[in-house]
Amino acid sequence: MPGAAAPGGPSRIAASREFQALALAVRVLSDEEAVLEAVEFLAQDALQDVAIAEAVSYTVHRHEESYVIGEDGITVATEFYAHGVIGVLLERLYRRAVLSMQPTILLRGLVGRAAKRRFLVVGAPGCGLTTLALRLLSEGLGVEGDALALIAEGQVVALPRPFYLHREAHALALPDVSNGGADLPHLEGPGGMDVVAVHPDRSGAAWHINRGPVEAIIELQADHGLHTRLSPQAHYRMARTLTGCLCDRVGRSVGECIADLAQLADGAECWRLQLGRPADALAALRPALG
Repeated sequence: MPGAAAPGGPSRIAASREFQALALAVRVLSDEEAVLEAVEFLAQDALQDVAIAEAVSYTVHRHEESYVIGEDGITVATEFYAHGVIGVLLERLYRRAVLSMQPTILLRGLVGRAAKRRFLVVGAPGCGLTTLALRLLSEGLGVEGDALALIAEGQVVALPRPFYLHREAHALALPDVSNGGADLPHLEGPGGMDVVAVHPDRSGAAWHINRGPVEAIIELQADHGLHTRLSPQAHYRMARTLTGCLCDRVGRSVGECIADLAQLADGAECWRLQLGRPADALAALRPALG
């Protein structure tokens, strides 16, 4: 049961996968091939400009008809299927990763870099951040993270994780270079939809997650099938938009979060991108990217 010492013990563990998640060193050990294959859905090998400050070790092994999940030697969950194991690991390890960076703010946003400047793209749920990230990546831009970013003292760093989207959306985002994501790590998501995990570095791109300021902030609004247009955004409006994209805060009061996000908006050029087709994104963004 959760909170007890994990049954089975290290002698049952056959192989492991190690990776960094910001200031957290992560190790996942298992004696089940299906679990180790599924772990590639959440593991990544991005270069990260963050010093490791702590470590966590997860174990996953069979006990009777279920998988037992341990965290630093303590049982935290049991699951019947490998995709359930990955759900538990995703939630727990990324929460630990965010806590390792406190005090910080977790924001819904894409972090990238062009030749002359670093940028942050934010938007409402379902606006197409991951689709945009894949399109920009295919156009040769550096994309550090597709969906979540941490903000602290004017510094922005992407949460290091693969880019997740439905298989059909992957093919739509990259129709000219995609095989539908058939060779990508994948899991069955809510409603039975297949979710694929895209690792930028596995397609030959450099995946380097930096920690620093951004020179441009862009609000993404999906305008499916209509005209794509980029327009300047007032700093106070962008501060309000950033507040609406807040996902979590660790060690920061609500007032401190609002002040931090206003400072972030004031220090950057602010824009709004109404995107009709992903293929039009880069041309439309050029004024914002310098």
